[in-house]
Amino acid sequence: MIKNFTLGLLLFFSICGTAQSTFYPGTLTRSDKASETIYFKGREYVITNNNELNVYSAASSKNKMILNASDFVEIKSDNENLVIETAIVKNYDSNKKQILRKLVGGENSLYVFYENEKPLYVHKKGEQFTLLLKTSENNQINFREWLFKNFNPNNKKPIEFNNVAYKRSSLIAFYIESDPTAIELEQENKVKFFNLGAHVGYSNYNIGVSNQNENVSSNGLSGSNVRFGFKTFFHIDEISNHLTFFAGIDYHTSLYASGNSVLFPQSNLSRRDATTEVALHFISCQLGFKYNIHFNNFTISPSISFEPFIYIGDRNASTIRDDGSIFFDTEIRDNPKAFNIGLHIDAFQNFYAFVEYGTITEISTFPRTLAPTEFTSKNFSRLTFALGYKFL
Repeated sequence: MIKNFTLGLLLFFSICGTAQSTFYPGTLTRSDKASETIYFKGREYVITNNNELNVYSAASSKNKMILNASDFVEIKSDNENLVIETAIVKNYDSNKKQILRKLVGGENSLYVFYENEKPLYVHKKGEQFTLLLKTSENNQINFREWLFKNFNPNNKKPIEFNNVAYKRSSLIAFYIESDPTAIELEQENKVKFFNLGAHVGYSNYNIGVSNQNENVSSNGLSGSNVRFGFKTFFHIDEISNHLTFFAGIDYHTSLYASGNSVLFPQSNLSRRDATTEVALHFISCQLGFKYNIHFNNFTISPSISFEPFIYIGDRNASTIRDDGSIFFDTEIRDNPKAFNIGLHIDAFQNFYAFVEYGTITEISTFPRTLAPTEFTSKNFSRLTFALGYKFL
């Protein structure tokens, strides 16, 4: 079975290169009014806090354009959810155009640009762009006073403007409330905040053995099982989508791990071959996060997670003599927990795969006064391969 899963993962990785990239089209209007088709890259801000533009002449990362404010008058996506304009801003710099991101459109529009990575907000009416100052300076009034005098269709009292903060969300809310023609722009294409996926995987376990005293010597156990589960993904930044938290639950088929043992290894007379076995049947819950590294056609994500196991069936360890008779058989008392590191691959938006290595906490049997030996694990580990599909 492990060969089939390995082949499936290799096939999945190989066809990632044929997946369609996530570029989407827009229009660039140059300073001479000539227009041309351009492209924006999914999961990338079109304009950064450093006023750097991420615009492409073709749907490829190799075709990034170098643009200054003097090169164009407008950039917009085909769906007009994203609009970038250039203009001289009153009360700022009368000799240099600024690159402005439109936040709200309407008779009264709101824009933002950045100075030393700090946002500065701009009001537009007609063809006039006016800087809204956070604080009064150089005999110029602050944004609250300016809005009270110049954009106050609801006749609010000055004290009511104290509720308006010099923040993107607060100013957008004020413009939407104050102007019936106002429309908030959605900006860059976003990923869903929430995804739900189902997966199937194969896990191989290695269990070292200690504390079987002088009666039993074991070389360690190995076994495998299949897992079926669901994962929820929460994307923290819906545009760049670099950090994702995930939680999931898995059903694991029964794990039967076995290995060669020797009874009474110090005795020449009583020494004989045996087999030590562990039978575990459990479900598990998983909580972790992954960091997403995006390429044109797929995403690779290193991950870490914590995963406690809950028994729903078998939970015993036994040692069986070579004639089939039982030398030792008792119940395991510990609910193990796994600490995993992994690598996730996402492609075609909905398909995903992951490889995961986990170290698992110690398990041991209940002590019994007359028991000839006890079982305690050491170096308990697991390697998992899985394929999944996000259906929400």
